[in-house]
Amino acid sequence: MRAHGGTVRARPSRLRSLALLGVPVLLALVGCGGGGVDNTVTVASVSAAASTSPVAQDSTPQTTEPPTSVTPSSSTSTSVPDATGGLHADQQAEDTTWESNASDFRGEDGQTVLFACPRGGAASSVWGSGPYTDDSSVCTAAVHAGLITLQQGGWVVIEIGGGQAGFMSTERHGITTSDYESWPGSYRFPNAPSESG
Repeated sequence: MRAHGGTVRARPSRLRSLALLGVPVLLALVGCGGGGVDNTVTVASVSAAASTSPVAQDSTPQTTEPPTSVTPSSSTSTSVPDATGGLHADQQAEDTTWESNASDFRGEDGQTVLFACPRGGAASSVWGSGPYTDDSSVCTAAVHAGLITLQQGGWVVIEIGGGQAGFMSTERHGITTSDYESWPGSYRFPNAPSESG
């Protein structure tokens, strides 16, 4: 690098080489004065983790690709990164599968929980149509609610509810749910487009 007439010029060949290798660079100019001041350029790599995961190509319904594994947040409130569409929840479910349900959260009425449903799911049992019994498959219920698909999976947030006197069956988005009588715990999808029959 050399200073010329008060302008700092870096060697373009080095920076171009880094760019060709796919390494993002950040330039910081230090001491850009004239007359004997040491002019330096610091090159730093930008973390690859800052990039967002790709959004699924299927436009109906909107989905985002979940990670292959889910680690619970240590804080009491979870702010989900852009890869999840900016969803927010009070907590995050661990090790979500297509059989996972919300029964572990019974009694936490009003709390929201984030679930990551893996790609290539297989439908599991669901009772109700929103609200759903808390022992219903969260991911399958999310397909029924129109939030994700079996093929693409995605992130969903549920809101924990109390017991209900009865749960009604419906068929939506290729998923048929079952009726059930009184049950002590339930959940619903606060972000669902519509939960009516």
